[in-house]
Amino acid sequence: MNTFRYARMRLFTTLVIVLGATALAGCDRRTSGNEGTASTGVTSVNLADKVEQARTPADHEALAKYYEERARVAQSETAQEQEARTRYERRWNPDDHPMGRGAREHYNHMIENREGETRGYRDMAEWHRQMAEHPQSEPPANE
Repeated sequence: MNTFRYARMRLFTTLVIVLGATALAGCDRRTSGNEGTASTGVTSVNLADKVEQARTPADHEALAKYYEERARVAQSETAQEQEARTRYERRWNPDDHPMGRGAREHYNHMIENREGETRGYRDMAEWHRQMAEHPQSEPPANE
């Protein structure tokens, strides 16, 4: 088998392994399909209802825990993107190969997005912790 074909096969195999591991990284019985923690009762499926119904400090603390978990996942994904970028750069010199330049730009963009996502989830958690300290009995009128 020639070297180029072997290298392509290794790359494909590596990508399949990385993508499979990434897909399985967040899967466990407590959160699979929920993207939340079972202990808080807040999931991606019921998030809008939980936000609308939040009145007590415990409600807001549960939402804060949900957003902290989402921030942790986003931070983990940032680290995975950084590792992938490093490996692409090691494999293809970014300045000498189109794949290297394209991969670097792609991963820089992905990392920037994940970092913003992490900050956003942490902000939401902090706001809900503040609301837990100062709960309101009724939400303001929509109109």
